Amino acid sequence: TGTRTPQKCDHEGCPHPETSYQYYLVAKHTKAGGQDWTPLVGTVLCKACFELYRRFGRLDRRQRGGAAKKKGNGAVDAEGKPRVEGGKQKAEGKQKVEGKQEVEGKQKED
Repeated sequence: TGTRTPQKCDHEGCPHPETSYQYYLVAKHTKAGGQDWTPLVGTVLCKACFELYRRFGRLDRRQRGGAAKKKGNGAVDAEGKPRVEGGKQKAEGKQKVEGKQEVEGKQKED
């Protein structure tokens, strides 16, 4: 007694199939998250894969923001302008450089 049978996640894309602390056997009556579980009936899923399917109805792990990661959060307002963070917005295309001010590509003396 006290001996556990080692379990393994049946999802072939699982990054850690044997290290979960909890496994689920998908049964025909499984309804978690309101998803259609019928394609997975009879399979064993680790906690991470089960939660992924429960939340999104799929087992593929898609990265946020698409294939290429963007610098910054990319948040924009209704007009497509960058959102103000912390109540201040950086002036785009304008910067002060040693007595000269760059204004939309043209230099102007102070």
